[in-house]
Amino acid sequence: MEKNAPTQSAPTSAKAKAKASAADEAMALAAYNQNSENFRSLNSLMWQIPLIAMTLTGGLWFGVSKVEGMPGLRVSLLLLAAGCDVGLMIVLQRLRFVMGEYLTWLKSANPPGYVAAIGTERWTGDKTVKNTFQVMLGSAAFISLLLVVGPMVASHLKTTDDPRATAIAWYDAHAASLADGVHRPSTSGCAIPLPTILRNDAIIAWQA
Repeated sequence: MEKNAPTQSAPTSAKAKAKASAADEAMALAAYNQNSENFRSLNSLMWQIPLIAMTLTGGLWFGVSKVEGMPGLRVSLLLLAAGCDVGLMIVLQRLRFVMGEYLTWLKSANPPGYVAAIGTERWTGDKTVKNTFQVMLGSAAFISLLLVVGPMVASHLKTTDDPRATAIAWYDAHAASLADGVHRPSTSGCAIPLPTILRNDAIIAWQA
């Protein structure tokens, strides 16, 4: 009886191993499917970030174009647009990192079915899309900041003392004061129509 004990326990251990192996395969398949779904969701979200940026930035720029006589509000809207674009750049960086981790796991889980799509040129790399989106967002943020700083610099340049501009302004003011102080002749009591009379091809001015 003692010699037959190992032969009876062998099938039992084989069945347990088979059940454990089947459970592991089912778990691995479920994890693979779930991670694949998560990667697809992240990929869709990454392609939505430019649409969010265009809607947000375009709306704020449109608001800036309609605001008149409120420079503080215009500056606030432009700074908000720049901040949102920079924030979306950071979100995109983090999102692409998480997607890379999922790709690494999917590659190790099923190497034969994994498509690497490794680019051989500069514009076909694995992060070309992410870099392109970030360049677009950075350009939009730069334009917003330029619209904030540009008018300030232009206003500062206008107020800078320029000798020629100062001289011209002084002469203009002096000429205006002289024109205002010129004595104009009175026409009261004049029997002949004023201001001028044409006679013998000559202009004769009469003054009372």
